[in-house]
Amino acid sequence: YDTLMPLHKKVLKYRRASVENEVRSAHSMQEHRAIFDAIAAHDAPLAEEYMKAHIANAKEFIQKKGNH
Repeated sequence: YDTLMPLHKKVLKYRRASVENEVRSAHSMQEHRAIFDAIAAHDAPLAEEYMKAHIANAKEFIQKKGNH
C-alpha cells in the first residue's frame, strides 16, 4: 500500500489532466478503441503496437503540459 499509493496518485493526476483536455481526451478514446479492436481480433502484435503508441502519446502530452 505504502509503495503503490504515490504511484496511484500520480496516475490519477495525469489521467485527470488528460481527460480535462478535449483534444487529448478524444485522441485517447480513439487509441483505446484501436487497442480494444486489436485485442478483440486476437492480434496481439497490433495491440502491443497501439498500446506503445498510446503510452508514448500520453507521455508526450504530460511532458508538454509540464512545460507550460
